[in-house]
Amino acid sequence: MTPPRERRYLLGLAVVVAAYAVAVGPLAGIPAGLATAAVGYWLGTPYAVAAGHVLLLPIFPDGAHPLSVGLVEAGFLALLVFESPATPAPRRFATAGVAAAAGLGALAWGLGATQSVPVAAAVLLLAFGAAVYGLHRYGLLATGGLTTTDTPTEP
Repeated sequence: MTPPRERRYLLGLAVVVAAYAVAVGPLAGIPAGLATAAVGYWLGTPYAVAAGHVLLLPIFPDGAHPLSVGLVEAGFLALLVFESPATPAPRRFATAGVAAAAGLGALAWGLGATQSVPVAAAVLLLAFGAAVYGLHRYGLLATGGLTTTDTPTEP
């Protein structure tokens, strides 16, 4: 019998396969979803998300409808949420994942409607970089790797 964490993760991978099938159609979506799920099962979630995004390129060589991409992205988000109970702080993990997806998605949607693609991409990269740097600094503070005071230490 598979442990509960494994069942949740397998359910998350099934959601990714279903999202691909609905967004792309069963002929191309199911193989792409299964390939993404296989990468995720053997290598982990970050590799599944990366492989899934790479697989979107040959499926949509001339561009994709935002709703189709949004469905696949929702599958990736579901995979992260299904994995959250295995983390030390599952509610925080799930909340941060959903908030980040919603925030960056809203920013991408707004920029895509008002700006050119290079400008939108540059702003998204800057926003993502600032968010990652902020989380890195917060992690250092939370773990004691960085203090808030600037007192020099004596040798």
